[in-house]
Amino acid sequence: MAQPLEKLEFLIGKWSGKAEGFGDEGELSMIASFAYEPGENVISGFRESRHGKELENRILMMFLHDRNSKRLIRKDIYSYGFVVNQIGDVENGRFIFNCVNMDSEPDYFKNVKFRTFIEKISEKRIVLGIEVAKQGEDYRLYGQQKLTKQ
Repeated sequence: MAQPLEKLEFLIGKWSGKAEGFGDEGELSMIASFAYEPGENVISGFRESRHGKELENRILMMFLHDRNSKRLIRKDIYSYGFVVNQIGDVENGRFIFNCVNMDSEPDYFKNVKFRTFIEKISEKRIVLGIEVAKQGEDYRLYGQQKLTKQ
């Protein structure tokens, strides 16, 4: 396993929970799983969101360590058809991944700064979220998922 990925090892396993925000009305349920795939130098994840039985979206995630920049890299591939490329650091106990660029960027995120975060609450609880900011403004919460390890 790549040494820097050890910081994210707590993600490994299966998770479920609820989401808040994201501009959605009603309750979103979530499931997520993380593993060392396709090998020990990458943590891959899969997350699915549903409104009741109706699928909202799916996301494939990849976390790896960039040996050149010495930083964590995160790539999210959304079922909506866009990819988010991010670079991460730890800030105040949270893993913050700032968006470097997006492929097929949705209109909502044009001219908006975008970042994701992972916060370990306990061995069995995590929060995954998205924060956004318009030019010259502070980041604000766009939505978050509170998940419990299964």
